[in-house]
Amino acid sequence: MIELLIDDDRDEKREENRTMIHDLCGKLALQIDPIGFFAASNEFILNSLSTVRYAEFCLPSCHNGYETIHMDKRLVPFTSTYMPHLQTLRLWRPDDFPWTTVRPDYKRYYDDLLPLQWLNSLEVPESIAQHVIVFEQDLCQLIDKLKDLTFLDIYGKTHYKKVEPYRLMVQARFPDSRPWQFDENRPDIKPIPIKDSSTYYDCWDEEHVRMPCSKHYAYVYSNDNRARFMYDTLPKICNLALNLKLVCTQSPPLLKIGTNRSVTMSQEQAAALLACAFFCLFPYRTYPSAKKEYEHFQDPNFETLYRDVRQNKLEKLKCILHYFNRVTEHMPNGVITFQRVSLPKHRFPSWHELNTGLCDLNMTTGKKIEDIKNVLQVDFANKYIGGGVLGGGCVQEEIRFTICPEMLVSLLVCEVMDNNECIFLIGCERYSSYKGYADSFEYAGDYQDNTPRDGWDRKWCHVIAMDAVYFRNPSDQYNMKVVERELLKAYTGFRPIGDGADYKFGIATGNWGCGAFNSDKQLKAIIQLMAASVARRPLIYAAYGDKNLIISLSAVYEYLMPKNTTVSDLYFYLYRYCRLQTRPPLFDYIQNIVELLDLPDEMILSIMNKIKPRPILLYSMIGIKNIRLEQLALGQCHSIDLTSDYFESPNEMLIQKFISFTLPCIFNYIESLTINILHIRNFDRIAKTIHDKNCLNNLKHLKIMAGRFHCDTQVPFRTNYYDVIEVRRYPLFSDIPQVFDICGELIDLLVSFYHHSPIMSSIISFEFGPNCVASIPPSDELLSFPQSHNLTHICITFRQFDDCVRLLNQIGAQLHSFDVSIMRVRLSRGFDLSEISLICCPNLKELKMRIYRNIFEYEQCIIPLLQRLSNVEHLTLLLAIDVNEDGPNHFIDGFDLQRDIVSYMPKLFQFDFHIRSILKNANHIELDKIRQSFIQYKQSIDCTIDYFNNQYSQCQIYSLPYIGTRLDFISNRFPLFNVEKRFSNVTMLILFDDIKPFEHVFFQRVARVLPRLKLLEVFNLLEQEEKNQATNNSIEFRHLSTLILHDIHADYVQQLLYRTYLPCLIELVIRNDFALTIINQNQQQVKNNCSKVQTLITVEPWTYPNDTYQKFFPNLVVFHKRMLNNKLFVK
Repeated sequence: MIELLIDDDRDEKREENRTMIHDLCGKLALQIDPIGFFAASNEFILNSLSTVRYAEFCLPSCHNGYETIHMDKRLVPFTSTYMPHLQTLRLWRPDDFPWTTVRPDYKRYYDDLLPLQWLNSLEVPESIAQHVIVFEQDLCQLIDKLKDLTFLDIYGKTHYKKVEPYRLMVQARFPDSRPWQFDENRPDIKPIPIKDSSTYYDCWDEEHVRMPCSKHYAYVYSNDNRARFMYDTLPKICNLALNLKLVCTQSPPLLKIGTNRSVTMSQEQAAALLACAFFCLFPYRTYPSAKKEYEHFQDPNFETLYRDVRQNKLEKLKCILHYFNRVTEHMPNGVITFQRVSLPKHRFPSWHELNTGLCDLNMTTGKKIEDIKNVLQVDFANKYIGGGVLGGGCVQEEIRFTICPEMLVSLLVCEVMDNNECIFLIGCERYSSYKGYADSFEYAGDYQDNTPRDGWDRKWCHVIAMDAVYFRNPSDQYNMKVVERELLKAYTGFRPIGDGADYKFGIATGNWGCGAFNSDKQLKAIIQLMAASVARRPLIYAAYGDKNLIISLSAVYEYLMPKNTTVSDLYFYLYRYCRLQTRPPLFDYIQNIVELLDLPDEMILSIMNKIKPRPILLYSMIGIKNIRLEQLALGQCHSIDLTSDYFESPNEMLIQKFISFTLPCIFNYIESLTINILHIRNFDRIAKTIHDKNCLNNLKHLKIMAGRFHCDTQVPFRTNYYDVIEVRRYPLFSDIPQVFDICGELIDLLVSFYHHSPIMSSIISFEFGPNCVASIPPSDELLSFPQSHNLTHICITFRQFDDCVRLLNQIGAQLHSFDVSIMRVRLSRGFDLSEISLICCPNLKELKMRIYRNIFEYEQCIIPLLQRLSNVEHLTLLLAIDVNEDGPNHFIDGFDLQRDIVSYMPKLFQFDFHIRSILKNANHIELDKIRQSFIQYKQSIDCTIDYFNNQYSQCQIYSLPYIGTRLDFISNRFPLFNVEKRFSNVTMLILFDDIKPFEHVFFQRVARVLPRLKLLEVFNLLEQEEKNQATNNSIEFRHLSTLILHDIHADYVQQLLYRTYLPCLIELVIRNDFALTIINQNQQQVKNNCSKVQTLITVEPWTYPNDTYQKFFPNLVVFHKRMLNNKLFVK
């Protein structure tokens, strides 16, 4: 299409356009700005447009000017004069039409008021009616003048009030109009219909009015053939219909759902019934009076075949008319049968128990199913038999019914098929040849069917119509209920309907349901192989032109046969395959699983132990009907961890299936169970529905987790928020790790679980995840674990010290081991210190206490509690003590520990600790004096002291080997050396120094000494002195998932994001100005480090977020901005 925008009156512009037009051979299409074009010279227009067939005119808005006053009156004579061969005309304007509606010529100072009044006047009914009249007159004049015009397309912004009057006018004035679509790239081809549906709908809306201006003739025949059909064949078809009662003395019986019956008729009777369908004489089955009885039957009338004619419909009609030519010229005298088969439930195969071997399998890519003789031919049917044969459908079933039109009688007599039903079509003759498929289908002339006849005088042609499931979402087919439905359907069709060799001939099939129904070709091939094997009939797989499928099917078949594979084996393979989250090609999977079964038990167990998470393995193995694998899997059920069901985890659905289906089967085997708090409701519901009250008697350890975990690395997200206020208010104060706040419904759920769940009655050990906080009822009337009389070991985290005391007062007498983390130790208003004196734990042998946030009431709370636990044998203390006015005025040392704690525990034989004490304006003390206080201790102990410039100092004393997992506020002076890997278990590190910067070599040492480090926070405002000596990418923190860069110099951004490899970084806290800097610099190493970040927290200075962050952090899920006043802006 050539676009001419002729809006310049200059001679050189006209000459340029004239040259361009004359250089075109066979000018066929133009898109024109008419204002300039009408101003062009008459000679230029006359010579340029004489051969144009498609023209498009852009009409200026009548709302914004009055240029169209003169142009519109000349449009019809212009086109009829200069475009005598015009076939398609498209007129468009950016506002209301018709093009004859123009705006009055208002003066400039009325531009605001009068045009608005004029626009409103166009919407009144009287004005609209006048527009319609003018529009109709112009259209009639246009069509009358342009004799070759076949299509008119008018496009604009139509007011909704005007659409209906225009539509009614066109419908009345041009009753044969249809919407067409012109192909601008092929202007020599006739326009095609816009709509593909079988029912015509005019295209009228607020923006489009399309009005074709000529009839659409469907040329099925040439002139000679048309004459023959009209004067010879058609009268004979009329006679067939008129003589129906003579040919068919009674109505054919209906083959309804759930019946096993057949209907047999002569080919002449079938022809008479099809003649009635040809003339659409059968009652309309959707009438209210007939709908209830026939709502599950097809409509046998040909009405839809005649509507909305497309090319493949014309080709199907040619086949059917050829059938009528044949049978009216020489009526065949054979018989056809339609037989409905409904398999009773007691005959449904138990697929997992069938040890039947595989049937013979033959494969071909060169033949179509209908070309394979002396076999049962499969029709890939719709559950409404015939599918879209009388509509727009033109695939396997529709083509078969078209070339064998006698099959169309089944639409009249057969009700929709149920899951256990198929329909046999026996003896139907083929009359037409064809080529192509779907849209390329074409009638290819006569076909002489030389198939011999059986004893009933039926063509020896057996076709079985069986419908596959349609999958809108292809992944839905990997469900064993769906697989079993397809197996049942195929077996119902393949199962011999009689005895003897005559009913055990082969089955010709192919890619059943693998086209428009979206089935997996490999899955359907195995399903049909299984069904044919149970039916004990050979299978011929005709994948016409699909050589790759035949090669792969042949390979898997040849692999299975020497191993004596049975149908139950294949069922087991499909069962496991459907449970997979990520599925390889089925044939590859089957070959791999067969190899697995050939392995000894020891190797299979080794493979099982490598599959994570464990519930996925168990879900894939338990209940698959393979006794050997199930027994091996049951041995893996003693410890179950369901916390792989993380936030947005790809395993979430499989974990839910494991809880619902697999867990009830293995309750008696479970000894240790770890669940997410969100699973409690489902888990407890399943436990209560099991009738065996002793089903959980073997459960001894229960662990409940909460919070958000990364779905790939299973690392918890720690930085739910970052509290700038806390960091600034309390120097050397730790604000991490964050915890999962349990509130509202979760609290009620958890308390109800403690009190009523049968799971709690047998447990000995209970652990509440370290990243979530438990709440204890405030009174003894609501005991924490009222059912857990055997509970002796607890690991739990409390928000307040009060909760710890309350729990020990409730169940301390039965505890042997107590592992507690306390988020904050501060005296609350409702807490009475005298409650500590009531604690009695005579059986407590092991105590672990972690308090990482600075303790302000150490002497009032912690020491009195520890002194009550006199029978402790193994003590672990990880404490941060912030000394205030009411506490000691010196660093905690060995003498303090001996006097306040050890002397009260006479049975203590192992004491592990890391105690960090903080003082303000402390006097300088020699490190050796601290070491001397431990001289009586029979274990290795080390210590370090820091005197910072901020007037605070700290002393850290710790036993060796170091047993903690975190180090807080470590300076350059801390002896962080890899001696006997003493710090190798540390996963969390906070660095602080206001005396000396952290240099590149220091971070090298950190990476070497702390190989498991997952969280790193840096406080240092000093510029690095040796940064020029650093080499790029020389440091790697392989497991670091959280990095916090707040009160730092910019050098540490360079150090840790530019010169360090961080492959697992998922959380980043950073100053906003630093974040913008790295984004603007767009350095590749930084982009690689930030590519997996899902949580980003930016702190001061504060700005509005924008799309820049999302582009640089492509996996960002949670975005925070935090100001110094601690107000959350975006989450």
